[in-house]
Amino acid sequence: MEPVLEISGISKYFGNICAVEDLSFSVSKGQVYGILGPNGSGKTTTLAIAMGIIKSQRGKCVWFCQNTPADNSWKKNVGTLIEVPYFYPYLDLVDNLKIVAEIKQVPFGDIFRVLQVAGLYERRHSTYRTLSLGMQQRMAIASVMLGDPDVLVLDEPTNGLDPQGIADVREIILSEREKGKTIILASHILAEVERVCTHVAVLKNGRLLADGPVAQLLGRDETLVIGAKDNEKLMKALSMSEMINTSDFREDGIWISLKEGFTPEQLNRYLMEQGIALSKLEKKKKTLESQFLELVK
Repeated sequence: MEPVLEISGISKYFGNICAVEDLSFSVSKGQVYGILGPNGSGKTTTLAIAMGIIKSQRGKCVWFCQNTPADNSWKKNVGTLIEVPYFYPYLDLVDNLKIVAEIKQVPFGDIFRVLQVAGLYERRHSTYRTLSLGMQQRMAIASVMLGDPDVLVLDEPTNGLDPQGIADVREIILSEREKGKTIILASHILAEVERVCTHVAVLKNGRLLADGPVAQLLGRDETLVIGAKDNEKLMKALSMSEMINTSDFREDGIWISLKEGFTPEQLNRYLMEQGIALSKLEKKKKTLESQFLELVK
């Protein structure tokens, strides 16, 4: 698939502090790519390097297979929200977006489209100072969408929002994803990333721990919770089986993960052959949060 952004071996130091080290990943057209990590993991620095806001000491970023951040030709195809944009509090939404449209050299008519997408059209004549925090964030995203860019780059788009504000921003991202847009976002709100992203990269201390499709990261080692009348006998049978990767005795049952290629049905058949009838067999869906915590611990 056609790459939109290729990051190859970038490193950035602020004095003795390593913000990003030898980081590489690629974002393809149509992906919603989440960059995850705890505070200080290098998420914002990575986006700032990709957007040409700061320079890396090593490595390179390439947009659309040909343009580096130092070029300007690619920027019309990319809308970005890295720092909180400044809007004039005494101007209404339309007039504020007119200023952005002039900077971007975008027709004023597109202002009404982005206000509708952001759910702010009814407030278009309200001054910016009257907006709630969630509405201010939607206004910021509206400014990013001016000109209908092919790629959206969003740094912590739901940071500091209440549940309704988070839901509003999520709907905008999902709507743009349905249009085939490529979206690159940095976040530490893992549940939201799991809902909207197709691919993720997990960072810690500026280094890449894992990356790939969300489904692939969550698909490793299917987790089951099982139980029987005699759990000691069950544990002994599990220890003798070649199907079991890990097992852990807990209050609500025995938590196990199967080795690749084995299924719960095969396990159940094996236990029946050992004279053990399961009274409990539950599949536990691995969440992005659980996988993330395993990676960064």
